[in-house]
Amino acid sequence: MDINTFIDRIKKLNLAMQISIYKKAELSEQVKEGLAEKVKEHNDKYGDRKGKRVTQRMLEAVFRRGVGAYNTNPTSVRPSVRASGGADRWAYARVNAFLYAVRNNRFRRGRFDRDLLPKDHPLSSDKEK
Repeated sequence: MDINTFIDRIKKLNLAMQISIYKKAELSEQVKEGLAEKVKEHNDKYGDRKGKRVTQRMLEAVFRRGVGAYNTNPTSVRPSVRASGGADRWAYARVNAFLYAVRNNRFRRGRFDRDLLPKDHPLSSDKEK
């Protein structure tokens, strides 16, 4: 087997693992309530502006992706995060960064979850289609 075939197989396996982890990530009632509060706070303050309204489903998807990122790339997780909250803390940070991008029309760092942004948002990946 050549190196390119080997790399392709590893990438497919990694993707399958991510999908598996994402599907298994059931959210606790505590997390659902926390996300619902974030939705309410955000929409009360910014929801009347075009492209700024978020839904519970959006934030749940961002949260699940955050848990998946934590689980599939442990070398990028700082020990302080691992020791105090782990995957949930990592996922909430991702949700907060997503809400920042919705509010300010920019990401602080790399772009992510653009497919989950509101349809009318200027950064939405739907705009490129």
